[in-house]
Amino acid sequence: MSLRVLLADESSTIKKVFQIALQDFAVDVKAVSSGEDVVPVAEEFKPDIIFADILLQKHSGYDVSQEIKKNANLSHTPIVLMWSGFMELDDSRVAESGADGKIEKPFEVDQLREIVQRHVPKTQSQIISKYLSFPEMPEFAQEEAQKAKNAKPAGSPANDIIAMPGSTSDEEIVDLSSDVNESASDWDMDSFTPIEEFEGDE
Repeated sequence: MSLRVLLADESSTIKKVFQIALQDFAVDVKAVSSGEDVVPVAEEFKPDIIFADILLQKHSGYDVSQEIKKNANLSHTPIVLMWSGFMELDDSRVAESGADGKIEKPFEVDQLREIVQRHVPKTQSQIISKYLSFPEMPEFAQEEAQKAKNAKPAGSPANDIIAMPGSTSDEEIVDLSSDVNESASDWDMDSFTPIEEFEGDE
């Protein structure tokens, strides 16, 4: 039985993080980019946990969390709000939203794993716990990570920095920001199962 994760975020970088970190470990990840799509997709997909960025289009992550908690079919589903470090998180709105947790971007894979283990119901966590021990970064990814690190101009802003699977120190942190390097977008993503992404009506 696969763990089902619904990711609501516009960032292609964050989607790659979830893809690399979770999908090859019996975790089924579905992604949406608009806040208004979260509830209808969740009702069909029935995720075990939802991650939502607070700056989603049309409905913010705060609004999405409130909608989830008011929905009789979804109110039991843990929802974790995500925000970027350059933004100010409104803790009062987090509390009002009923969200079960929060995580600041950029984050490390171990933090993502810990959040999942903390909030997914215990019985389900026991079923999938063996899949939440991540291996070392694939060799091709290590090479691309080093290229990205070497290509980053001195003084560039540290946007979208995350630690990839197997990272243990700051030296292994990878910059996947699309505006400061393009090598990450050239990864052989065919090595990973693509995230199923819902595309709502324009």
